[in-house]
Amino acid sequence: MFTRTMFATLVVAMLFGQPLAAEVTVPSVFSDHMVLQSGVAAPMFGKAAAGEQVTVEIKGQKKTTTADKDGAWLLRLDPLQPGGPFELTITGKNTITVKDVLVGEVWLASGQSNMRFPLNRTTGGKETIAASANPQIRYRRDVGKWTECGPKTVGDYSGVAYHFAVELQKQRKVPVGIIENAVNGAVGQAFMSPAVFEADPELAALVKKHGEPTSEIWKSSFVPIIPYAIKGALWY
Repeated sequence: MFTRTMFATLVVAMLFGQPLAAEVTVPSVFSDHMVLQSGVAAPMFGKAAAGEQVTVEIKGQKKTTTADKDGAWLLRLDPLQPGGPFELTITGKNTITVKDVLVGEVWLASGQSNMRFPLNRTTGGKETIAASANPQIRYRRDVGKWTECGPKTVGDYSGVAYHFAVELQKQRKVPVGIIENAVNGAVGQAFMSPAVFEADPELAALVKKHGEPTSEIWKSSFVPIIPYAIKGALWY
């Protein structure tokens, strides 16, 4: 039932341009089964109400910061050693709980169709998929959620990124997380920041001969996860 009090609250909110409630939020890269980069001051970041206090806890660490006037917040963890699984909590007016978090190496896998080519279409793919169960390897496709490596999930993983992750995990004995944002048939300029073209007029002029420097993949796939900590990047 819509009461007079509820109506008055709604009117006030509309007049002052403020939402009725401002919850702490984080990008989708912070989801169950995620991997955090070890050995660095890994950034934690998201949105909240302006001036809201946000606390992050994991593996005995507790860090607190305050959202700025635009509602953005960021803090950095003390470097973590490889291991897990751990539970990550982000608390403000509400609490976000992220389960089954590993700490290890995070790699970005990007490029065009060669990188996007799925494991289920590779030579020996069927046998590879059947033997793929490995909770120490996690994968995130573009803006989706993290998944644990296994027969039910790996078929659509990049074949190249999957085999890289398997070999890396085997050699270094640490959890491995892959963030893949490869796009079939995409032009190189789509992966580049607008700042690159602004800083290099000669490059901008060269790109314009083949079309405008749109940066659409940069905006849709890279910007949402900046400044998530990674070990390195693969391009194919």
